[in-house]
Amino acid sequence: MLSAVQDAVAKRDTAALKRAAHSLKGSLSTFAARDATEAALRLEDLARAGKLEGAEDAYRLLVAQVERLKQALESLGSGSKKLQEAGSLRGCK
Repeated sequence: MLSAVQDAVAKRDTAALKRAAHSLKGSLSTFAARDATEAALRLEDLARAGKLEGAEDAYRLLVAQVERLKQALESLGSGSKKLQEAGSLRGCK
């Protein structure tokens, strides 16, 4: 989905950007990723208004926020794995 946003920004395609940003916004909101969701909403709003000034900057912010989310999810995943391993070592599951 992020690549669709990137393509739409690069092509200055407001219709495609509106769709892609809206879809990504919904996915991000599932994770309660407020900053990333707001960044996607900013792009969706720009596309809806047909004004893509600042879209590149908004896209860069979105990428940064998605990266933060990915790192947080990876951290949660590794923490869960460590807890499972610790439990297995003690004979607990």
